[in-house]
Amino acid sequence: MNKFSQIKRYAILGGSLQVGLTVLAVFLVGQALGLPFTESIFIGLLICFSSTAIILRLLQEKKQLDSIHGRTALGILIFQDLAVVVVILLAPLLSGAESSALENWPILLGPGIGLIALTLVSRRWLVPELLHFIARFKRRDLFLLTIIVICFGITWITSTLGLSLALGAFLAGLTISNTEYKHQALGNILPFQDIFLSLFFISIGMLLNVNFVLENLPLIILLTITVILLKSVIAGIVAGILGLSFRVMVLVGLMLSQIGGVLFYPGSSWSAI
Repeated sequence: MNKFSQIKRYAILGGSLQVGLTVLAVFLVGQALGLPFTESIFIGLLICFSSTAIILRLLQEKKQLDSIHGRTALGILIFQDLAVVVVILLAPLLSGAESSALENWPILLGPGIGLIALTLVSRRWLVPELLHFIARFKRRDLFLLTIIVICFGITWITSTLGLSLALGAFLAGLTISNTEYKHQALGNILPFQDIFLSLFFISIGMLLNVNFVLENLPLIILLTITVILLKSVIAGIVAGILGLSFRVMVLVGLMLSQIGGVLFYPGSSWSAI
């Protein structure tokens, strides 16, 4: 909480400005190019997010996590991580993937409310009591298996309800973070981090259509440069609005210039990567 209090201004003000200005800029460009209203907003939401994992790893390696530009970037990333949950829920409506989704919003809203209620109950009573019971056995393997079952269980519930797997993973982490065993759980899961990251990037790489890239290489390069410049300028301007120096503006802009949150539609459910 003490660390968050140091960056809450960057998270609330900086994060909202960075996301809002990026979406607005992309929306205006999309409208100028003749794209539909909702599609312009959707593309803006795709572009506004950056990769928390990449930036945190970079800051940790450079031992700059407590620097002013590190705290600023971290604050904005925290806001993005919270905002992406809302975007995941709104993405099918904005993309037009489900034309009847707006008409059936009460049916879609019901599972979401039920899932949030289940998460609050689990976070307050069920999961802490379960982990306390498992901890009595003093079995590391049993504790680790319980953590994995909780994470996959909540993710499976969200998938069954037609919601995002990424949302389920977020809620699972939120549930476990409220227990007194959160540090032990994190310590047991960390060794699997590199394995899961490798599988993640391999699976994303397998989705790449090489022929499409080769056929549209000039356009892809142009779009990549444009997005990097746009996000760098906007993030730098946000840092300037927060009263930071020009050096910090440049560093924050460069760190947040990449895209880390992409929504795709694999069949019937949305996911975030």
